[in-house]
Amino acid sequence: MGVSVSTLDFAMLEGYVYKSEEERAEILKNAGWELEAQDHDIAIFMGTDVITAALIRAVVTVCLTKQKDAMEAFYKKVTENERQHFDHELQQLYSQGNALQHELHITKDKLRKQDKEMEEYFKAMPINQHMANIEVGTNDRPEYNTTTKVPTGQLITIEDDNDNTSKGEGSKSEGKKRCHVNEKQIDKHDMEGVTLTANGNNISMHEKNFTNVRTRYYAKININTQKLSKEEIENELEKIFNKERFRTDISNKNGNTYMYVMFATKEERTRLTNSETISNNVGRFYPDQEKEVTINNPLKCDIQNIPINISNSDVSAALDNYGLGSTNRVFNNTKTSKDGSK
Repeated sequence: MGVSVSTLDFAMLEGYVYKSEEERAEILKNAGWELEAQDHDIAIFMGTDVITAALIRAVVTVCLTKQKDAMEAFYKKVTENERQHFDHELQQLYSQGNALQHELHITKDKLRKQDKEMEEYFKAMPINQHMANIEVGTNDRPEYNTTTKVPTGQLITIEDDNDNTSKGEGSKSEGKKRCHVNEKQIDKHDMEGVTLTANGNNISMHEKNFTNVRTRYYAKININTQKLSKEEIENELEKIFNKERFRTDISNKNGNTYMYVMFATKEERTRLTNSETISNNVGRFYPDQEKEVTINNPLKCDIQNIPINISNSDVSAALDNYGLGSTNRVFNNTKTSKDGSK
């Protein structure tokens, strides 16, 4: 930064060069630049007289003083600008803080009101009824949309060999079981969550079960990521679903071991995979669409080598447990194999 000086800064020196040494010394003294001891050192160094040395010192002092004043004015201006900018930023932050604090108070009031409403609601509404209302209630959630083709099924019928032969099916296996299933079409404009049973009666979504619906929806979790045992997980599931609404199984797939939960409706599986409570307490379940199956045509199931000591009720219970249906007739084959099975 340069220094700008003018003749006004040195007005006392006007006509200085035309004066004698005594007059020059007097001019310097009147200007406040009286001779000092250091002027002798300057004169010796520069090879000049002491009065000229005092003049040089005076000119340099004036220049340094003006530079000092200019620097102070510059940095004072910079400091003032920064202070004003900081004050502006601080005021904005203060205003934003007040706005956030106001919003926080409003949110807390809303949450307190919601908590009070939920408390009153669950005092009057049992949790099972609440879950049923969610399943059949009208809402905008996509997982509750009505499908255009709803699978239905009839009870499993077990027939003997004579009936099979008389119907021209040519069955030679003993103890053959037949599982008859069929599907009903549903109109796109039918009420959401309503399907048709085999006998034509309408049922609501939460009444679909493993007997009257032939589609199975699976959710899975890797046993290495689950936080609880199979029994503990089933207890957690029963807090959300009635235990008749799901089946569990552990099996291998692609070299990994999974725990599967099977439902009769996609909505219930979606509730499981979206449940934050289950994710926090058990682990994250994922849908497994590869295991989904809908029986479209009559299915013939052959059950062979049943141990002779297994009762018909045990067979029926096993079929029901795996979601195959329930039996309404059982014909025992009196013939036994060499290994004692029937």
